[in-house]
Amino acid sequence: MENKKGMLPGRLSVDHVGYTVPDLNQALDLFINVFGCELVFRGGPYADVGYVWPGEDRPAETPMRCAVLTHGETTNIELLEYDNPSQKHMIPPRPCERGGAHICFYAEDIEEVVKVLRARSDILVMGDVEKEVGGSIDSADWIYTVTTWGLVIEIMRWEPGKLPYEKQTAVRMVPPPWLKKQQ
Repeated sequence: MENKKGMLPGRLSVDHVGYTVPDLNQALDLFINVFGCELVFRGGPYADVGYVWPGEDRPAETPMRCAVLTHGETTNIELLEYDNPSQKHMIPPRPCERGGAHICFYAEDIEEVVKVLRARSDILVMGDVEKEVGGSIDSADWIYTVTTWGLVIEIMRWEPGKLPYEKQTAVRMVPPPWLKKQQ
């Protein structure tokens, strides 16, 4: 890929997505035992956050523990637990609000995945599976869920080669590894 003016030099790749969680053990249980992630390592507790935020003169003295997981051949996930009493009761932003974020898992059988998630007490499934109608990803299936501790998780299913956006560009969304191998 040609380096455009203003673009960072060299090759780049997304390394991981990170989420701050209130209870590292609870989050690890969910990601490992429900979503099939594999623990790579755990770290901490560390005495501070390890960086100096703009406007501050030293790292926040907030003990932190972390864990890094991998999900198949596609994603590294970092979970961070800060022991910060002032943050205990904050409600995270919804996906439609500034700062909102979510992780999305592709599901081969979205209806069965939703059944399993509905049976859990630590996840709220928000509505029913939606089928996208019109637009760039017409026919994709999706649903949002949220954990009891505020992490928004989307579940999605779509078929490579059958989405409208593919008629307008040669660039493609990255499918799960098992679908990549079928192409």
